[in-house]
Amino acid sequence: MDARVLPASKPMTLMRAFGWMKDAPKLPLAMVVLVLLVALFAPVLTPHDPNMGVLALQQKPPAFMEDGLFDYALGTDRQGRDILSRLIMGARVSMAVAFICVVLSVVIGTVMGLVSGYAGGTVDSVIMRIVDGTLAFPSLLLALVFGVTAGPSFWTVVAVIGLVSWARYARLIRGEVLLLKERDFVALARIAGCSPARIIFVHLLPNVANTIIVLATLQIGNVIITESSLTFLGVGVPESMPTWGRMLDDGRNLLDSAWWISAMPGLAIISVVLAFNSLGDWARDVLDPKLRAL
Repeated sequence: MDARVLPASKPMTLMRAFGWMKDAPKLPLAMVVLVLLVALFAPVLTPHDPNMGVLALQQKPPAFMEDGLFDYALGTDRQGRDILSRLIMGARVSMAVAFICVVLSVVIGTVMGLVSGYAGGTVDSVIMRIVDGTLAFPSLLLALVFGVTAGPSFWTVVAVIGLVSWARYARLIRGEVLLLKERDFVALARIAGCSPARIIFVHLLPNVANTIIVLATLQIGNVIITESSLTFLGVGVPESMPTWGRMLDDGRNLLDSAWWISAMPGLAIISVVLAFNSLGDWARDVLDPKLRAL
């Protein structure tokens, strides 16, 4: 018998799930594809320099309002900068932060969860106490403390969010590994002389891949909100990089006279987060129905 046979109880393989993409929610999927394309081609799509303002065009309303200009479809901010251009570049920054943070937290959390669940004993206890300590504090508060300490920086935001987000992966994957390592295919791998590292990364990792994908999809929205919150509070990315959080901060004192400065990035954040969360819910139902209780 092949020691690498996967457990038959997995609800659906990853390949079958990709074959079911036609059943994915259409509007969230379209929104995600759109924002990814916008982020990828942002320098080409921006109609104006997002950091260059025209003082004569300060706080111009969107084109669909009176006194609005067609060249500035979503209006301008208090420095005369084009809001549409800043939204487009903000999408690039937000998506970059989100995906790098998710990759970082997935790598750390997956490795820690696999090692903790398989090794057991003292190793498991130490790793789980670290996980408990990380989860005991609100992630945004931890990110804010580290952000204030290190100062505004793109890579600081990435490191901070990634390092406070890995614990959920570790706990969830560790629980699955505790069950999987008692299965026959792991016993057969041991009998075949496989090393612990090979068992962990060749035999156990493919069996938790569905869970990792589901949790990562759901986490993207949380990362976008966290990054926007940190930038709104002044400890996110530098001012030279347009972000949705900074745009919210720029217009918070002008809601009565220039509501569009904050409303446009706010709508962008809400739309993108809801789209990713909807896709995450769909992926959870398709790839791993037992996660519905999370």
